[in-house]
Amino acid sequence: MAAQVLVRLGGDLSAIRQQVIRLLKEKPTTEELPRAAQAAQAQAARLAESAAVIRKSASRRSTSSARTDSSPRRCAGNIRGRS
Repeated sequence: MAAQVLVRLGGDLSAIRQQVIRLLKEKPTTEELPRAAQAAQAQAARLAESAAVIRKSASRRSTSSARTDSSPRRCAGNIRGRS
């Protein structure tokens, strides 16, 4: 799941796999595991938040480009002539 998020954010799947393999080869000590887990959770949360912001932005762009403004427009010249 995390790899999919990273790829959607522009990451290279091959590089992500290599990094995961490298990290798995490094066996942390029992003391390091809780800190590593917390760091991974924090990073996953930041990635999920970034993905949500990107999706929201993309959704707004597609919604705003699909809208058409049908309200009448007035220019300054038309308003001055009226009392």
